[in-house]
Amino acid sequence: MPPNNKRPRPQKAHADRNADDQYHSLELIVAGCGAGATAVYDGAASSTFLVGARRRDGHDGTTTPCLIIDLGFGAQRAISALCHGSFPSHAPIYISHNHSDHSGELPVVAAVERAKRMKRSSGSGSGGAPLVVLAEAEVAQTLEAHRLHELRSTGLELKEFVDLRPIERATAVYPIPPTTTRAITAAASSAGAAGEEGEEDERHGGEGGPLLLPWELGISLVLSRHSERCFGFLLYARDRAQPRTMAAATTTKMTATTAANADSNNPTTNTNNPWRPILGFSGDSAADKCVYARLAGAPVVLVDARPTAASGGLSQHASVEQVRRAASDSGMLSSCRRVIIYGYGGEAERRAAEAELRAGAPPTRASVEVAAPGMVVELLSRGGGGGGDGGGRTLEDYVSSRRRGSSTPAHNSRPVL
Repeated sequence: MPPNNKRPRPQKAHADRNADDQYHSLELIVAGCGAGATAVYDGAASSTFLVGARRRDGHDGTTTPCLIIDLGFGAQRAISALCHGSFPSHAPIYISHNHSDHSGELPVVAAVERAKRMKRSSGSGSGGAPLVVLAEAEVAQTLEAHRLHELRSTGLELKEFVDLRPIERATAVYPIPPTTTRAITAAASSAGAAGEEGEEDERHGGEGGPLLLPWELGISLVLSRHSERCFGFLLYARDRAQPRTMAAATTTKMTATTAANADSNNPTTNTNNPWRPILGFSGDSAADKCVYARLAGAPVVLVDARPTAASGGLSQHASVEQVRRAASDSGMLSSCRRVIIYGYGGEAERRAAEAELRAGAPPTRASVEVAAPGMVVELLSRGGGGGGDGGGRTLEDYVSSRRRGSSTPAHNSRPVL
């Protein structure tokens, strides 16, 4: 927080929407780490995350959310606390599955954000587009039939509230729709923390055009091991300026022939494909070698786990001990730089998870740690500045150095709140 405890004002939007010179890094911001009952009984947010692009200007920088990961109970308030009290409705929302701690607030947020759009449109004639929601195809069907069903009581079509975009499981890499020029500062004032509604960024008055970040982002689905159909993912990025050498669109489904050979469709092993992994996300998942092997393609991986004593028989979620062992297993998470545990529950569970990690033997390969709300992890950087270590290298150089075990720190953790 600044010494005067006043929230830093958002920077003015630049007229040039080509953001190569405006943004220098992509960050993962942890907004919540709660388990299923955490928000209901303890008041802490369910597990939810932001991926954002950080601007060069300003001491604290400004961050434009590019992707919201899950929107369960407590998520809206936790995310808005990081965004000047205003939910970043311009950012696409990825929903892993239909459990309430991952999608419970979706219909409420969709309805409220539509009302805000209608209010803006009454004065300006343009209220912007509905929420963009991404989910695996069958998960999307479940969300439409059950989670979002209450919106039909308004008499309006569902498309008035959400732009639901199903992702076929066989899609190699699904390009994430670009965010708009509406940016927010990833910081909250003491007033905001006390519950006072923050001032909305003046750029939120209209839906800006597509923001051309220095990178394109895409996701590749990873089927989790859970009672409900659930999908994590690998998040990919590629330099926008880097020539594309793939002849086919990245959203093309695998054929029967190529599906038998996963490597031909794996963006990490296909040398003709410029996509590079920057983040793995397990979704809710029990410990599973196949799931972890897929996620290990990324240098930073978010893994769902509970303290071993509270892991529920290990049928739904991994235990901290299982993740610790996986970080040393050459067939699972050992090739990652950082394995970050989330989904453990509240503060007491966080302390228990950390104590369990300290008590066990340290992983022989990947670093394992427990996430906390407000944690920021730099996923990639370019052109120097802001504490990143991109140094003007290409995205491929950056990710390669992370996987080689460069002595340069792979992240820049700093408090958000």
